[in-house]
Formats: sequence, C-alpha cells, structure tokens
Amino acid sequence: MKPSVAANPSWVFFDVDQTLCDFTTMMRRALGRSIREIELSWPQLSGRYRPDELERIRDHLADGYGDAPVPLVAVRREMFATVLREVSAGEQEIDEVTDHYLGFRFADPVLFPDVLPTLEALSGKVRLGVITNGNSKLDALGLEHFFEVEFVAEQVGFAKPDSRIYEYAAAEVGADPAQLIMVGDSYAKDVAAAELAGWRAVWLRRDDQSPADGPAAIIDPTSMIRDLRQLITLCFDPPLRESNPDDSGSGARSPGRAVQLGYAAGTSWSPVASHSRTRNPPPRAEHRLRG
Repeated sequence: MKPSVAANPSWVFFDVDQTLCDFTTMMRRALGRSIREIELSWPQLSGRYRPDELERIRDHLADGYGDAPVPLVAVRREMFATVLREVSAGEQEIDEVTDHYLGFRFADPVLFPDVLPTLEALSGKVRLGVITNGNSKLDALGLEHFFEVEFVAEQVGFAKPDSRIYEYAAAEVGADPAQLIMVGDSYAKDVAAAELAGWRAVWLRRDDQSPADGPAAIIDPTSMIRDLRQLITLCFDPPLRESNPDDSGSGARSPGRAVQLGYAAGTSWSPVASHSRTRNPPPRAEHRLRG
C-alpha cells in the first residue's frame, strides 16, 4: 500500500521548472528576444524561425540522449548552431548568442503565485531541497535561501524518471526514504519514480491543462494538489500556518498569475557554480553543486 502523505516529513523536495518557476514563459520570452537579436545581426534569417520551431530543434537534440542526463547548455548552443550555420556564423558568434539567450531567460524570473507563501510557511519547519533535470538556478530565481541542497541530474549522473537519483539524494542527506516527500508537476518523473525509491510524493496539477502524464484515475486523491499551499496542511499534523504576506514583507499577490521578480537585464549567469550556497547544510550534502 502507498504510504500516506499526511505525516510529518523530515525533508520536502521540489522539482523546479513548471513547479517553482514558469519555465515555459521564461524560455519562450527569451527565445523571442534571441530571434530578434539574430534577425538584426543576420537579416537573411528574418522571419525564418519562431520560438516553437527552435523548441522542436532543441527537443530533437535532447532526445538523442535517451534516458541519460542532458547537457542542457550544450544542447541549447547546438540549437542555435543549427540555425546560424546556415549563415556561416563563427563559433564565437554562436557562443555569444547562446550566452545572451541564457541572460535573457533569467533576466526576469517568473514564479508561480503559490511558491513564496508555501516556502515561507515551510521554512524552518522542515528541511527543503530540490531535485531537477533542468538548469533553472535557484539563485537566479531568488529562492536559494529557502533550500539546503540541490540535486541536478546533469551533475548527479542520473535523470528523472530514473529512480536512482532519488536513492542518491536520500543517501546524501542521510534520511529514511519514507520520511522524504517529492513534489512536482510530472507524474512519471516526480511521483512514480520517487515512490519506486521508497519516497512519498505529491503530484502538482495547477489546472487541467497541465500535462497528464500519469494514470489520473488510480492516483490517490490525497497525493494530488492544485496549489502548492495545500502542502501546508497536507503534510503536517497539526497543519502549519500559511505565512502572512504582510508579515513577511513579500507584499500581496494576486491569485492565478505568476510572480515576476525583477533582475537587471545584465545580470551575469554561469552554467555551473563551483559550490552550493547552503543554509544549515546537512553533513553529507555540503559539496552539492548548483546547476
């Protein structure tokens, strides 16, 4: 029998893209800016590409890695190279376009409106971590101070839905898998894979438009939520109190819209930091690299 989610966990882990941040909006906006930049530099490419066409090129390249972790920056660079080789662009020019895209993507991070209230309520009550296949950096999202550890597939060597990434994370934090909860928007990657490793899991489906990549008919309704704030009462007994935005200084947030955090367009971005910034790190996780 699947273990109940409604018990006090020692850790809660989150997916990042489409769970904490609206990656789709950030990516498509950045691709649009990159396309405009390309068209200014190479007018012969004007009107040739749309963001969805670049996404298809990227997805085709990523598919070539199968179940292995995808080197995301390298794949994104090869996506631009596929376009720019048509105009005999040099390697340095391809590098510059790729770097500019990454800068555009993290210039204005977009968080879902349930993220900050949830993390504020959980902070200090339970240890928080991240397990991600992506490279949306917590510091670029303004969230690094909430999390102690971050496990990135490209660095760990296993990618979700390979359950070994969950086994690895449990061993690194020195916790019983039954006391760990994974929260994410993908049933296959964040729920089924975590449960296979002995974790408990919560499937986040904010609306019916979310990809239904799991057998919704047989999912325990207590393990599926529409809003991250449901974790505050779902996973703890007695339930935690949601933080008051006025108390935290976060300000009011309108429901149903993502929260956009302002970063200067010139904010620097590096694909891999040399070490993680941790808050009260557990002994076995001090070396975690950020993605």
